[in-house]
Amino acid sequence: MGHNISVFVIKKKEAIIDLSKVVHSEDPNGEFIIIPEEAVWEGEEGEEEPLDALKAISSKISKGKVAYLTTDYFGGIGDQTGELFDPSLPHYHYESDSINKALEKLGVVKNIHPNPAIGQEDEFDTIRLGNFRSNSDFYPKVEKTKITTSMKISALEDSELKKLIWEEWESEIKEGDPREMVFKYMKMMRDGFIAK
Repeated sequence: MGHNISVFVIKKKEAIIDLSKVVHSEDPNGEFIIIPEEAVWEGEEGEEEPLDALKAISSKISKGKVAYLTTDYFGGIGDQTGELFDPSLPHYHYESDSINKALEKLGVVKNIHPNPAIGQEDEFDTIRLGNFRSNSDFYPKVEKTKITTSMKISALEDSELKKLIWEEWESEIKEGDPREMVFKYMKMMRDGFIAK
């Protein structure tokens, strides 16, 4: 099974981004926010993230340190990166290291697992990054016409709503596409939730 994520991790108390308008997850203790890259990335889809763009995003989402983490594993083989941006240092100091080192420098403290046989969890497991096999795991799932109760439609922008609907297809939304009706219906539902 693969693991392929690209996320920003910040301290919740240092967040400057409006969390009600961005897809995200919190660690079990509510101290850290995990934001999938595409929720804040403003470049073209598939475009590599140049260092300057990562620094710019970091400065828009947190007043403190920001960890940018990526994994690309399949069957135990692959790669990971952990990059830390610190605005309190000159030139928005940047470090590249392992994911656990970046999370440690961000302030994540390892948990002791309730099962003594397991012992201490690493930083990755402490904030439950293993719950996300890919960035699509951050987005609510839609099962045919049933919307899951955990779905937060009211917080989704039009582009995020389209991504949710078209996640399974590679094509872009085009006028006259039968899926356009699903988008319009979900948009009306979202707008109805906002109006209440």
